[in-house]
Amino acid sequence: MGCNVGRPFIGRAFDDNWGLDDPTGKSDEELINVIKQIESKILELKQKELARGVCD
Repeated sequence: MGCNVGRPFIGRAFDDNWGLDDPTGKSDEELINVIKQIESKILELKQKELARGVCD
């Protein structure tokens, strides 16, 4: 998922590794970049789930 943290249970197996850098101690610009990457990954995941008919 990213940043070397545990993943929450979302009702199904989830093994995507988003390969995000840990922004701890880095600049605000780098933190904002990671936030944007997370947002993009969430939207991609939502589209995959919508295509599977899992969420609405």
